[in-house]
Amino acid sequence: MRLSVAFRADCDYLELFKSLPIRSPAIAAGQLMAVAAQVTALQAAVFFVVGTIFPASGPLLVAATVFAIQVNLLNYGIEDCLFLWYPTRLQFGRGANFLQAGRMMLFLLVKGVALVVCCGAAFSAGGLVFWLTDSLLLAGFVSWCVLIPASVGVVILVAHAFDRLDLATDHGD
Repeated sequence: MRLSVAFRADCDYLELFKSLPIRSPAIAAGQLMAVAAQVTALQAAVFFVVGTIFPASGPLLVAATVFAIQVNLLNYGIEDCLFLWYPTRLQFGRGANFLQAGRMMLFLLVKGVALVVCCGAAFSAGGLVFWLTDSLLLAGFVSWCVLIPASVGVVILVAHAFDRLDLATDHGD
């Protein structure tokens, strides 16, 4: 199931967003942080329920909750960036739209590769720290800190894509 969130969900309001006297990084951060916070809150609730059922998994679930906000921000940021670069509405109707299906598969591939690269770099750095220090807490902290530039970078990238979006030609239809 594909959720329409952030800029994709607000496709009809892009003209309004462009006319606001707010800088694009603030708009991009607001769009992305709102959805990332909501999804992270839902994940934290699920982690809490799982933690009460299986108390031994508590530390792992706490770590997953700490990383969830950044991973969600990366996930939705990459998706929004791709949408702003190549805006189109999802159209549901009779018959198969092979172009739309191909586009969705290509976007999923790009998003997956970007997430693997960002998270792989973070967890590789954490693994190196764990190997050197045998401290799981320090390794997790280093991994989390390595994800910060990627999270900030995706917000900046979405803001840049929003700035470059020309509503006269890129109308999302």
